[in-house]
Amino acid sequence: QHLTDAQVAALESAIWTRCGEDGWPSDTDMHPWVFLELPGKDHAVPLFKKSVVDTVANGEIGDDLLMNLRLGLERMDEAPPKADLVECLRSCLNWQPAPPKRRDPLGFTPSSTDINRATSREIGSTLASSLLPRLEVGDLPDDLRKSLRQLDRLVDIPGLAATVCEIARLWPDRVQFSIDVLRSAIASRDPRQLYPAYTAISRFIKTASNREDFPGEIREVLIHGCEQRTQPGLSLSLRTISQMREAGLLNNAEVERIVRALPVILQEYRYDQTALEVPSRADLPVVRKWVYRLTNSLCDAHPQLSDIREELAKDPLPEVRNLAPEAEGMI
Repeated sequence: QHLTDAQVAALESAIWTRCGEDGWPSDTDMHPWVFLELPGKDHAVPLFKKSVVDTVANGEIGDDLLMNLRLGLERMDEAPPKADLVECLRSCLNWQPAPPKRRDPLGFTPSSTDINRATSREIGSTLASSLLPRLEVGDLPDDLRKSLRQLDRLVDIPGLAATVCEIARLWPDRVQFSIDVLRSAIASRDPRQLYPAYTAISRFIKTASNREDFPGEIREVLIHGCEQRTQPGLSLSLRTISQMREAGLLNNAEVERIVRALPVILQEYRYDQTALEVPSRADLPVVRKWVYRLTNSLCDAHPQLSDIREELAKDPLPEVRNLAPEAEGMI
């Protein structure tokens, strides 16, 4: 329900009347990017530029800070100057993981390993969705061009696998390199590389105008992973295959392979199973959710899936039964 002009003005006044020394509204416990969606955006934009964009450009990197940068840039009507985005990119590529330190025995603070993993993943997401799409090769100085063309040498930032779709866009001669990075990340089964790789694959799907535009090698890896029920990443493979089907990137033979795989997957991911290891058990509801979504979309043309659809329509978990579209950008 939309607010009246008077209500918008009252909400803006309530938000911005009390501010702290940093200029942001006091006592809200909200991230800076949120204020770019609320009344008073004109107040928030210069503050966001100073406290987030400039901070990253000056070399400060952290997962919360980068998350704010990524989500905030998506909500700004006008992007910051490209020179600032280039410096943010430089800060990300120059990031070094924190040295190992003793884990808090009480578990109140995350270990340096946890922080490094979160920061690496957020670097990849921020570059892939917010920084590189706003830049062209001509905007990049030579040192950054060299670094981006040799991502495989930045071994301390495995999250950079998320950026390979943009690398392929910027340098068409690096398409095969980008595909090789994705194949290696998926084959590694290492979550630090695996989940960023799926971010890149989703971007490849969005930019593909037809089947020929999408790398066939990646399509084969995903379908084979479903046939083999490979973990970690089975639910993401199912989700990505669902996206590919909706985008018209699968042929009839590939759809048939998926139809044959779905009953086997569901049999392995039953609630009464006892053979799955802990990581796979944690993924069980999400796997069932994407089996249901794929089955629901395929069942009219493949009636042999009707029993699966009927079973999952009565699944005890609402998140499995829910067929509403997911929010943009969810992984």
